[in-house]
Amino acid sequence: MRSAFSSRPPTATAGPCRQFLLATLVNAILFTVASLAPSARAQNEATSPSSSSPQSGLPSLRLVRTLSAPNEISTLGMPQSGNSNMTISPDGERLAAYVHFGVGIILWSPDGKYVKEIHRHSNFGLGAGILAFVSGHSQLVTSPAAETNSQEDRDKADHAAFSVLDADTGKVVRSIEGPNSAQGAPENSAYELAVSPDQRLVAVVYGRRDPLIGIYGTSDWHLVTAIRPLSNTQVDPRALTFSTDGRILAVARGRKGAVQFYNVGTWDVSRTLEAFSDKSPAVDPLLAGIAFSPDGAMVAIASFDGGLWRLDSNGKPTGSWFGVLKQEFPVDPLRVFGARTGDHVASLGSFPGVKIGHAISWSPAGNYLAFLDGLGDIRLWDPSQPGLAISAASMGLNSSTLAFTPDGSLLMADDHNGIKVFEVIPQTSEKLR
Repeated sequence: MRSAFSSRPPTATAGPCRQFLLATLVNAILFTVASLAPSARAQNEATSPSSSSPQSGLPSLRLVRTLSAPNEISTLGMPQSGNSNMTISPDGERLAAYVHFGVGIILWSPDGKYVKEIHRHSNFGLGAGILAFVSGHSQLVTSPAAETNSQEDRDKADHAAFSVLDADTGKVVRSIEGPNSAQGAPENSAYELAVSPDQRLVAVVYGRRDPLIGIYGTSDWHLVTAIRPLSNTQVDPRALTFSTDGRILAVARGRKGAVQFYNVGTWDVSRTLEAFSDKSPAVDPLLAGIAFSPDGAMVAIASFDGGLWRLDSNGKPTGSWFGVLKQEFPVDPLRVFGARTGDHVASLGSFPGVKIGHAISWSPAGNYLAFLDGLGDIRLWDPSQPGLAISAASMGLNSSTLAFTPDGSLLMADDHNGIKVFEVIPQTSEKLR
């Protein structure tokens, strides 16, 4: 387990400043090691015990541009990621990401011709955790934002769950009161978010001590319903997403990689899938993400823990060629299941975990998965074929989000200098199904 690795979510008792200082220190150390070392990906694969070879027929990626973003310098003097929570609008015309540690947002068009920065006034920018487009690309759902930069408005924003901003002006259209407004952040602030495919519903998770899932209608931002954990054996929800037909809300929470599937409308649990129930380790794997295939037939479930890592003498990942190569549970951190039946379809191992965040996505055609591994490499994998994933690009430790354009021609991933835009080039020798 990598509880000391920087992608772990904060606990309810840790102070925001302490979280930031610890994360900054870890990132600085990892950045230094990674900049001096050869690719950990290459070292892992060169000595992988797996006899399988990488899959053929998958596309390659060609970097066509970088959408620049500020690369802030921390108090330790080390470059840190200047953007986070990258998101793409459903029409593919806009990208957005937090900058300046959450107190700013930059919007781009994928071709780089449109660039606009707006401000998100807040007492604590590092609390920025959710970002998504609604109403096409005209509005943004963000972490709580103040209407003005006055102290009074910033203090008032601390008691909101999330805000809706006009994407052109940055003006706060609406601030939504959460269930724990008297307590304020972080118990009241939304920290996970999913938007339904038709953009009519937004699901958020708030409350670390007593997690609650709120479902909101985007027409007037009324609370449709609130879902509480089914029992006290559940852990905090870690990821959630709507199915591509909008009929199911999948929520990753619970032990053994449990994912609960809620029927949209009635909001009852249709079933629970334990993605990593084949072993009961001392500490359960931390789920990194969920993604439905475009046709809704399959669901991919990823774990941050597990896979093939190089560990130091304390059993922690080195992020370089140093250390001992070791398989951790689960040895196959990416698993695909039938979305309706829960039947196991395929598994993938021989790589170091999957990044926490929006780091896993099906290609729009549904013929392969793209994901960021624990060291920030973009990997492509076709669950219908035998063999290992291919490493298509190396982004680095600060990368945590990737997204396709709706036509699948471009793949974007965040980088400490901005957003890298890759052209997806199909293999000419073998037609992809």
